Amino acid sequence: VFVVHYSKTNKKLLSGGKDGVIKEWMIEGSKLKCIKTLMSFEDSVSQISAIRLIDIFENRMLVGTRSSELWVVDDWSGKQNKNKILSGHFEGELWGMSCHPSKPLFVTSGDDNRIKLWHALENKQLAESILTEKSRCVTFSYCGNYIATVINGGKVIVFSGDLSRKIAEYSSTFNKVNQWV
Repeated sequence: VFVVHYSKTNKKLLSGGKDGVIKEWMIEGSKLKCIKTLMSFEDSVSQISAIRLIDIFENRMLVGTRSSELWVVDDWSGKQNKNKILSGHFEGELWGMSCHPSKPLFVTSGDDNRIKLWHALENKQLAESILTEKSRCVTFSYCGNYIATVINGGKVIVFSGDLSRKIAEYSSTFNKVNQWV
């Protein structure tokens, strides 16, 4: 368990843990009893969705995860409409950033093994791709139709300009730990 929240208004005790699950608890004397699992924030990468923050206002819940995401959950005791309002890189350093040549878009990469595509005017993340290694640089092609990155070990990976698919992978001669792109 990473976080515990008690709401005086709703008289609910909630917990969130490294499994990305939020549970509701009841206090019986000096013991806690789990009433139910409310919701889950799952991710394909281990420990990424760990719950780090829970807060409640009326019938809305704010949830923060280890992967630098903030979610607003409307009607959290019912339908649980989840809406991600913030997202970011979350481990190590941000290493790469490139602006689209003609659209208000930019792409970032870093030590969290992720490339993220952002809309600069709407202030939101549009897409993300999970890599096998840390990324040291990222760039748009001159036409903006492709995104390229180099990961540790010297592998160059080319994606479509919206990160929806991997186009190609190449091995570079920069394949040793102490070599930089």
